[in-house]
Amino acid sequence: LSLLQIEIRDSITEEMAKKEKRAVSVIKSNPRYFYSYAKRFSKLKSNIGPLKDSNGVLHQNSKDMAEILQEQYCSVFSDPDCQDASKDPYGLPQGNDKCLTD
Repeated sequence: LSLLQIEIRDSITEEMAKKEKRAVSVIKSNPRYFYSYAKRFSKLKSNIGPLKDSNGVLHQNSKDMAEILQEQYCSVFSDPDCQDASKDPYGLPQGNDKCLTD
């Protein structure tokens, strides 16, 4: 590596060490700063999918997965303003609620 690249790398490393020391030093007085600093280095990212449709077929396509999630949502929730919703004996809306597709 050239001398310039080494100086740049050392400068970046030194700057990161300064930021880390500051975050640790203010943890008691400003925990929000520390946790926002620490969160920048978190590599955990959650992904959704693949999802199975009602026929048991796996889908990885974003559009297909969105439709599967919409179908599941519609089977569980209903529009409270809808008067057409068929009810079970306990008064809960059924998955065939006509208002959900509007």
